[in-house]
Amino acid sequence: MKLKSLAIILASAAFFSGTAMAADGTITFKGAVTDQTCTVDPNDAKQTVTLGTVGTSAFTVAGDRAPTIAFDIKLTNCPAAQENVWINFQAAPDAVNPKLIAIPAGAGNAKGIGLGITDRRTGNLIPAMKYSEKFPIDKSSKSGTITLAANYVSTTDKVTPGDANVTSDFTIAYK
Repeated sequence: MKLKSLAIILASAAFFSGTAMAADGTITFKGAVTDQTCTVDPNDAKQTVTLGTVGTSAFTVAGDRAPTIAFDIKLTNCPAAQENVWINFQAAPDAVNPKLIAIPAGAGNAKGIGLGITDRRTGNLIPAMKYSEKFPIDKSSKSGTITLAANYVSTTDKVTPGDANVTSDFTIAYK
């Protein structure tokens, strides 16, 4: 019995000794405070992008895309020193393809698709909850335009029809 208790004590000591000797680390937080940010054009700050009605026959395999619809976000009154901005769409990523924004789950909503937002200049997807590549600011006019496109992208081989409405906040970053 004493031998069994001793074995348990030694095993416990070995288990907890690793946490007692864990290495310490350092985290540095960097940032800046600016007295001015760009102004988002009021017509672009709260806009609706109409993607239309797309038949399920447009999606035969995962990765199929519906036609893209272009939209812009115009910025004005940017700080004189600001050369670039980045955009981030703050919406839940799709569970199957996290680069896409999820279509909300629920009765009556489409299944098997997500919303893709792309940079029209490059055609690259802007992943949900990630920052885009940089968009330039014209220093002489202190303005810029974030050129985007949106479309539905199938995440499965079978798409279930339904509503496919998504609402997303966005953030403009100044690095």
